[in-house]
Amino acid sequence: MQQIQQILNTFESVSLQDLDAVKLQNRIDTKYMLTIQELEQVLHEIQKNQKVLEIDDTRLFTYKTVYFDTPDFRFYKDHHNGCINRVKVRCREYVESHLVMYEIKRKLFGTRTDKQRKVIAQLPEQIPQEDYALIGYKRLNAQPIEKNDQ
Repeated sequence: MQQIQQILNTFESVSLQDLDAVKLQNRIDTKYMLTIQELEQVLHEIQKNQKVLEIDDTRLFTYKTVYFDTPDFRFYKDHHNGCINRVKVRCREYVESHLVMYEIKRKLFGTRTDKQRKVIAQLPEQIPQEDYALIGYKRLNAQPIEKNDQ
């Protein structure tokens, strides 16, 4: 990771405030799996046209995530089976910034991601009952949502 850090240090930086102005809560995501060597190559190729997020002199961030799902893994199965409209419920702690967020991500029409977030004090063991209404997922069918330790 030290090599990745060195490469990231060559990028022009962007602040969190700058990103807030872009409104990344509703976006199209494309994700790739790369080896470290492939990532290094990609970073070198995009360095002239991209910026890297920098917060308090940090450009490589750590986070802890807790996913929530139904007992029969409805959210995961919908993702795995390619359901066009699906949901993900998680809590994420951004370690360096000491920020914890409760997030509901909806994949809409197969490509667009809409995310609702709310700041919370710590990673929870369960979803509060009043937040079920925020999830608003038709395929939930009143099932409980629990911490997924898988």
